[in-house]
Amino acid sequence: LDSGLISEVDHLIPRFPALRRKLEELLGAQGERLREAFIRHLVGLWEKGAYSHHVLLFSFLARSGCTDLALRVLPGIIRRRLDEGDSAGARAFCDPHRLEFSRAPPAAEKKSLVLVTTLGALEAALLDGSAEEAARAAALLARESGRGEVQLACAAADLASGDAASALDRLKKALLSFQDSGDRRGERAAYLALGTTMIGDGRTGEAVEYLGLAERLCLEAADALGALRAGAMLAACLFNEGRYSRSLAAAEDAAARARALYQRQAELR
Repeated sequence: LDSGLISEVDHLIPRFPALRRKLEELLGAQGERLREAFIRHLVGLWEKGAYSHHVLLFSFLARSGCTDLALRVLPGIIRRRLDEGDSAGARAFCDPHRLEFSRAPPAAEKKSLVLVTTLGALEAALLDGSAEEAARAAALLARESGRGEVQLACAAADLASGDAASALDRLKKALLSFQDSGDRRGERAAYLALGTTMIGDGRTGEAVEYLGLAERLCLEAADALGALRAGAMLAACLFNEGRYSRSLAAAEDAAARARALYQRQAELR
């Protein structure tokens, strides 16, 4: 660290922007090639789940003119803040005007940016208990109603306003959209949301089926957080049905996954 460099596998990363610019100036054309190789290296680590500094990666890509790559990283940053219950942290990345890009997003990428940030703002509003703000964000997404992620978020807004029937209808549309597009992660989220919503609607038998399917798909996809959520909700649902031995087994499985997930996060820090 004292040298201004950080070791990352077989690369030495300039820690300070001024040092990076000076090295690029001294290296000339070779510096540009090294920079591109470095970007590929970092993105490759991120794609494999081996690079946990997502905010730093987003900022570096955005300021390096790699807007398309930065926009691939952004949804995960917002999602993690929301998963941690940090609505303020999520909102910090949900205002396009506050995000610094050295190269302005072209039309297609700008549309993607608006979609991602509006979805994040909607979920942050729900996290804060602001149904009116969530409804306004949902209205902005009306033109994108064919997208599974939009239906999923709007279903949560409907549920917050007490309209379970509309929420279930949206969730079924979201599930079909994810299945048609081959979005397995979205499909798992839709099954989980359907199960959770049906618990609130008193349809515990159907909820157990959806939550069990969500848990199985998450385990098959090595989606630890998704499996933890589905398992925890399944345990609660089974308990409400009076199926105590199965509920206890599901709860113990969920607790084991929580410990493993915590250990994994601790190792990546």
